[in-house]
Amino acid sequence: MKNLAVLWKFKSEKPNAPLAKGMLNWQGKQYRIVMWKKKKEKESDPDVVIQLDNKEQKENQEKFVDDIPF
Repeated sequence: MKNLAVLWKFKSEKPNAPLAKGMLNWQGKQYRIVMWKKKKEKESDPDVVIQLDNKEQKENQEKFVDDIPF
């Protein structure tokens, strides 16, 4: 079985630091991801959230070309 994603615990003294960082493998491409602990305001809120790393988001935005002519 192939891994969809791998995460490594992120050790930091900062309270706003992510819990973990890693890589997501999706459709033959790799994406950097981060996992954050979420503050639960109600029971149905998630415990953690996984997002694309800010560096990954910036790289994808720079590669985007709007070639739709309207």
